[in-house]
Amino acid sequence: MIHGTGTGAVMGARAAALLLIAVLASCGESKTATQVAARVNSREITVHQVNDAVGAVDGRDPAQVKKVSNQALDRLIDQELLVQKAMAAKLDRDPRIVSAMENARRQVLARAYLESVARAVPPPSPEDVAKFRDGHPELFSDRRVYQLQELQIRATSEQRKQIAAKIAAKVSMVDLVKWLKSENIQFTANEGVRAPESVPLALAPKLAALSDGDTAQLEAPGGMTVIHLVKSERAPVAEAAATTAVEKYLVNTRGKEAAEAEMKALQASARIEYVGTFARAKSPDTAEPALQLSGPAAATAQNVLQPPATQP
Repeated sequence: MIHGTGTGAVMGARAAALLLIAVLASCGESKTATQVAARVNSREITVHQVNDAVGAVDGRDPAQVKKVSNQALDRLIDQELLVQKAMAAKLDRDPRIVSAMENARRQVLARAYLESVARAVPPPSPEDVAKFRDGHPELFSDRRVYQLQELQIRATSEQRKQIAAKIAAKVSMVDLVKWLKSENIQFTANEGVRAPESVPLALAPKLAALSDGDTAQLEAPGGMTVIHLVKSERAPVAEAAATTAVEKYLVNTRGKEAAEAEMKALQASARIEYVGTFARAKSPDTAEPALQLSGPAAATAQNVLQPPATQP
């Protein structure tokens, strides 16, 4: 403790205070400097911002991480330059911009809450993983890669019956296409190699049940889908890789289910009133369309499951 009276004591206390302020300021500058990635005019871009832009980098090559980080920083600098010009032009006061920023804030908060609900779901147990893996041999132990021909056909009920009869009679895809054209029945044709994890989960066992040369039909909105298996090749997935894929799939699926359940619970417990021109009765749930081999309907949550593919 410092003892003293008079001018000397006061000056000593001031000197000590100034020294303390200088030390704290230098510490603050050092800490801040380590967190700054770039300065754009009077504003700083932090390392944290760069990391957020880059995302997860675990297991990636350090040189690649550095390159990606530099690219992300360059984009952030361009963004900051534009933001500064927008602020100078007072665009942040434009009612449309204010509304857009508020909408973006609401979306971020809503997504963050649902993501927190999904993260709170317990991880799948080893028993759950084994049950799913062993229950879907078509994706793992008995996995095949398929060369397929596909027709998505718009047809009436009567036309679907005629098409089904031709498939039962084992007509070739060439002859089926000729007949469709002669009857002016609209269709689109696709051909390619597909792995079972690239189609909706419910369709994978149906593909697995086909032998090379078989043709199958599926119900589809407004018509039907015809699938012809040209040939297939076995491409099993090792158990370790299968386990990793199943764990990821179950985590994503259960997280999604938890988020959907939370959303329904919130809707059920809230008082929601549609007012004025938006007044309406609560609409019934819309039935999901039948599964298809390709197109928008195939882009489902099942595609999270991606075991390593073996090229035929």
